[in-house]
Amino acid sequence: MKRQLALFALGLAFGAGFLALALRDTDSEQIFTALGRADWWLTLPFLLALFLFYWVKTWRWRILLGPSLATRTATLFPAVMIGYAGSTVLPMQLGEVLRIYVTSRRHDLAASTVLATIALERIFDLLTILVLLGVTLLFENTAAPVLREAGYVVAAIALTAVAFTTLIIGWSRQFLALAGRLAGVLPEAIRERVMGQVRAGTATLATMRDPRLLAAVSATSFLQWVFMWLCCYLSLAAFDLDVPISAAYVVLSTTIVAVTFPSSPGFVGNIQFAYTLALTAYGVSAPQAFAASVYYHTLAYLSVLIVGGYCFLASGYSLRQLRAAGAQTAGGLSER
Repeated sequence: MKRQLALFALGLAFGAGFLALALRDTDSEQIFTALGRADWWLTLPFLLALFLFYWVKTWRWRILLGPSLATRTATLFPAVMIGYAGSTVLPMQLGEVLRIYVTSRRHDLAASTVLATIALERIFDLLTILVLLGVTLLFENTAAPVLREAGYVVAAIALTAVAFTTLIIGWSRQFLALAGRLAGVLPEAIRERVMGQVRAGTATLATMRDPRLLAAVSATSFLQWVFMWLCCYLSLAAFDLDVPISAAYVVLSTTIVAVTFPSSPGFVGNIQFAYTLALTAYGVSAPQAFAASVYYHTLAYLSVLIVGGYCFLASGYSLRQLRAAGAQTAGGLSER
């Protein structure tokens, strides 16, 4: 309980700090004026793109679980939505623990097996975001030179990350041997802990050695982020912002980075700061940027909460069960 309270307090502190930064150059009247002029008719295509994002994400997860579980995308979809709904009301993205618990119980899988596939999701999400952001910024025709300069940095990081991941997948034994030699300078207790994590991560990535599996996961990774880019684009189009189409991907990438920080439930503050930070480079005023973040956040938050809540009610679990089981699952995973 103390640990949960500490995580909650940390998330609130970060969320409040980000929210204060997002609001420093604006006021509520300007924000409400911008929201009043928004094109809410774009809600339907926004929600359709959001649904397709979650569906493709579940499809990719089914592919990752394939070696351990033969099932359909529709069967896994409720667990994904329960996890995302949990993240809207729990701090620090703890909703993923619920996804692990529901899936491991329903399909009789070890929690560590489910966790490994979610870890692979994160790796491929990171690689995809870095590659797409690097390409976007390199070819960004904007008056802000800082974006082009950032493009070179991000592109270099993306290439390095892709090369490093390829090295681990293709030459895992050699990589482990090299990591062992490098870790030899560490004290024994620390060395064993570090190498345990390295071995676990290497074993997870090694499952991608099948070219067909790797191609399928890579393709669905790119596809799902196209749909989320579309959501960001529609949130900007709703306010008729005079920005290039690529700005939506810069906003998306900044938002993804922002929500990796500790956050309040629902990522309040983190998303608002990401929008205002990214759109400033395109000359968008703080009130308009903040209003666009509210548009995006409200539609994404409420839809996920409603769909995830329905999936939770249909699952037959109680809040008390999930809270206790989630804490138990998180504790077991942290011991690994």
